[in-house]
Amino acid sequence: MIRCIAFLASIIACTNVLGSAEVVTFRVNASGQIEVVVAGLTGCGQTRVWPADSVEIGTNTISINSVVGGSGGGCPAPPPPSTPYEVVTILGVLPPQTYTVNWSTSASPSGPRAIVLSATLTVPALVPSAIPTLSGYALLTLGLLLALSGACLTLRSSGCAGTPHLPLRASARRTAQLSR
Repeated sequence: MIRCIAFLASIIACTNVLGSAEVVTFRVNASGQIEVVVAGLTGCGQTRVWPADSVEIGTNTISINSVVGGSGGGCPAPPPPSTPYEVVTILGVLPPQTYTVNWSTSASPSGPRAIVLSATLTVPALVPSAIPTLSGYALLTLGLLLALSGACLTLRSSGCAGTPHLPLRASARRTAQLSR
């Protein structure tokens, strides 16, 4: 109860105490898990969104709840400049579909929740698709075949290695026949 009263008092006492300009984004970490990132500005070291206390993943909805703390003693007058903050929650690997992500706060884990941020997560747009590529051996084989065919075409067109150039020979015959 004291937490709730302190939280409400901090909202009434100073508008710069809690975070502002919050943005919800999504990213994939190195392990292939999807993360929810809340970034914003805070004054007096207080944020509107705290680290997640619980995450519930439903069919089309993901609910994240933060249990808020006390006011931390209030904000001095004048309030300090705003500083950036970031809160990250890992959702894990999700099936390719669209979710509504709701981030809420409450005074206790079982208390009533108030949604403070909401965003739409489209998993297929976030997770990169596989791009077909050649293995190292296939790439080496392709390079050798291209070099070999280029060498053959070069040798054939220059008439090297004692092989007469056939198109010139045919044209020489034609010239000889026309001159007779």
